Order: sequence, then C-alpha cells, then structure tokens
Amino acid sequence: MIAPVKNQPTASSRLYELKITLRGSDPAIWRRIQVPGDIKLDRLHDVFQIAMGWTDSHLH
Repeated sequence: MIAPVKNQPTASSRLYELKITLRGSDPAIWRRIQVPGDIKLDRLHDVFQIAMGWTDSHLH
C-alpha cells in the first residue's frame, strides 16, 4: 500500500498566474491574472473577457 504524500497541493488549491498579451499591439496591452487550478474552460473564457474589458460580442 502506498501512503499519500502529505502537503501536496490538489488541483483545486493550486493557483496559476497567467499573463494575457494581445499580439501586434504597440504599446503592449497585457493583463496578469490568477486563476484556480481547477477552473473550467468556459469560466476561464469569462475571466479573460472581464480582465480585458471585453463584452463577448465578437462573432467567430
């Protein structure tokens, strides 16, 4: 039997710092955000929209 490693962070307790940079902007437009390790992709999309001041109105 293998004993669990103590003090090992779980995905839900990890915090990731992301730097979002728009390509081709001069001067550079960027934001640094922190998100939990277990964030879902649809929620991460919402975080990007808010951090950049966008309204999710672009047609893809």
